[in-house]
Parts: sequence; structure tokens; C-alpha cells
Amino acid sequence: MADFDSLSDAELVAAARAGNMEAFACLADRHRGMIVALARRLLGTDDLVADVTQEATVAALVSLGRLRSPTSSAPGMWGSR
Repeated sequence: MADFDSLSDAELVAAARAGNMEAFACLADRHRGMIVALARRLLGTDDLVADVTQEATVAALVSLGRLRSPTSSAPGMWGSR
């Protein structure tokens, strides 16, 4: 198992785009707190927060191939569809 913690978001995105799901998992873990905090502020209930967090993660995975600038900051992919 590779050590992805030392990689930048751009490096993780590049690895995930190449099919490395461990890199995507690291990226998702890195940004999960931001997603949860935003969802909690907007929605309030834990059930909805969990659902939105899962949906955002799936949407980010699906959108990897459509990123306009994969070398830019990864947080933008969490809101894209």
C-alpha cells in the first residue's frame, strides 16, 4: 500500500484519474470534514448529512474524468456534477 498522505491534492487526483482507488480514498478522507461541516450547517440532521456526504463523494469520483484542470485544487470536484 502506497503512502498517499504526503501527496498533494493534484497528485492524488492524477493517481485517481489513472485508476488508483486508494488515492481517491485518501483524497475523499482528506476533504470529508469540509463536506460534513458544510452539509451540517445547511441541513442540520445527521441522516441528511450522511446522505449528502456520500452523494458528494460518489459525484466526485464520477467527475474525475471531466475535471477541467486536474492539477488545480481538488475541493472544486466535490461540488461538480
